[in-house]
Amino acid sequence: MAKITLNAEGIPGAHAENIRDAYRALGYLHYAYRPLQLLLLHTSAQGRLAELLVPKKELVAQDALMHRLEIPQIGQKQAGELSSDARDLLSAYIDGIHTASKKAKTPRTLRPLLFRAPTITIETVLSALMFSAYMGLSQSQERMERIIIEALKQNADETFLRDFFSPHLEHWNPNLLRQLTHTKPGLGFAANPLFMQSGSNAWAIRGERSASGYPILCGDPHLQINQIPALLFETRIRFAENFWLGATIPGLPGIAVGRNKNVSWSGTFSCADNVDFFIDDVVDGKSSGTSQAEPLLKREIQLKRRGLSPRHVNYFSNTQGTYEESAPSGKSLSTNWAGKYHVHEAMEAYMRLPCAKDVHDAQKILAKAHTLSLHFILADRDGEICYTQAGTVPKRSPKWSGLYPADRASGQGWDGVLTGENLPQDKTKKDFLVSANEARPGVHGETISTLSQPLYRYHRIEQLLKASQKHDRKSMEKIQCDIYSLQAEKLKPIILNYLEPSSLSKTLQAWDCRYESESPGAHAFELCYHEMIKALHPWLGGDWFKEKLKSSELRLWWCRNIDRYFLEKLPHNKAVQKSIAEHLDQLPKDQPSPYRDVAQLQFKHLVWGPLGRIFGQPSRNIHMSGSRGTIQQANSFM
Repeated sequence: MAKITLNAEGIPGAHAENIRDAYRALGYLHYAYRPLQLLLLHTSAQGRLAELLVPKKELVAQDALMHRLEIPQIGQKQAGELSSDARDLLSAYIDGIHTASKKAKTPRTLRPLLFRAPTITIETVLSALMFSAYMGLSQSQERMERIIIEALKQNADETFLRDFFSPHLEHWNPNLLRQLTHTKPGLGFAANPLFMQSGSNAWAIRGERSASGYPILCGDPHLQINQIPALLFETRIRFAENFWLGATIPGLPGIAVGRNKNVSWSGTFSCADNVDFFIDDVVDGKSSGTSQAEPLLKREIQLKRRGLSPRHVNYFSNTQGTYEESAPSGKSLSTNWAGKYHVHEAMEAYMRLPCAKDVHDAQKILAKAHTLSLHFILADRDGEICYTQAGTVPKRSPKWSGLYPADRASGQGWDGVLTGENLPQDKTKKDFLVSANEARPGVHGETISTLSQPLYRYHRIEQLLKASQKHDRKSMEKIQCDIYSLQAEKLKPIILNYLEPSSLSKTLQAWDCRYESESPGAHAFELCYHEMIKALHPWLGGDWFKEKLKSSELRLWWCRNIDRYFLEKLPHNKAVQKSIAEHLDQLPKDQPSPYRDVAQLQFKHLVWGPLGRIFGQPSRNIHMSGSRGTIQQANSFM
């Protein structure tokens, strides 16, 4: 067994003899230091939260979502397709978990619930990878596509929607969507803030731009800051002539963001649209959306609920997707997620990545990383840097973007998937490479992302990297903490056009576009920006739209479309201009308080939330600097 160590900063690590011992040590560290997080991940991925914790409605819905996606079942099936080497390393990782679990009791936080821990197996690890990919990345795409359908149901202006999401709704059929007999979110729809993420930054420079003459890579995952414990777990493991240093996800083997002796890597969410909906006519248990009626396959699921009788759910599916109600009929909606295919290859890729020899080796490995849709920036000791996209994206039929449900009767659907070398790559000899949740087209121009983030962070990073030929750690730290907003720089003049002279307008006029916590100007911009968004409500669903702004992450995922409308379309729409002027006129005219008064977060425990204080896990408020458009990104969804 490896020797467990702690460095001067208290970061746990291990000294191992070989790669198998290294993975055993990683499993041991994950359970020894993050048992709660590890156990909840595997329980969630098995669709057993209501069975092993408490039978709350939200947990039953979460379990149902896992079974609708077939995540537990796919984990069981694909475990048998792993190579013998991968099974051996996974077994070592699981052995480390079991060794640590024998030395530790049930996590203190879960004792009051009398939690019955699930058995960790190779099958549950594969399911945990899928769970992390879907809940951490893909579920927001599904929610946002549902919201577009719901907006139409709430009498949003279809012409405005098409223009707003241009070009991705150019060929949609709003009348068909209105005929859907079942559009309300089914089980598992409820947004879970534990899995929301706003984006990430990553960049690398060649040695020609660094003071040391060697490449520098910076990885900055933007995850929920007020979750206790945090998603990522930092560790370091030495073995033979190599080492691993970076951030891991407890319950999954591999290094999510990090480096070894020769190569470093960091990913950002690619905002890939890999979740799609399909419309079929269902008559007498058959799908007639295509030229030939297709019998539906039925799956019977028992959702076990602790202390209660099981809940029986039937799922029906065709060759394109799974329906969302027990007995579909008429115009019905089904859904599919491309990330659930070839999960065994993705697991092997992420376990091989920490042993990559250089960026080219890492690129080849990541070509098989099908499950998580990520932009990867890579750098190595030989001086090379490169970019590659990992994941699986549907190859859709012509003239269908994927942002709205496919009409199977007209031939829309999936024509296979894009993976590996069919996804974007950049091997050119550039001085630096940047990624910040941007949209990139496929190798042949395919649409990969329909709801990407704006390019504010991407372009600001480029500006700061170009500013020096001798970057070092301090200059990189300064870039990572940059709070200048290109979004504010572009939108501030537009807002000022609609503000009457007042202390509010003077404060905004004098603001330097920096999101300092003490800045009243940042607060002034946020007040005005949010009112401008609300001013769009007559065309986007009325009061329903305003409620969604409060209860979902809509304003984040629609940000690119919102800002593009203000920058490009607003000058041509007098009705929207009038609505914006009226909304801004309702704001208080006094100078706003400092930004810190509204940019606050409360730390809450992963399980107990506001009750954490009772169980020794008190919450506390902190204020934050930055915004959605700054490199040091800050977003509040509540």
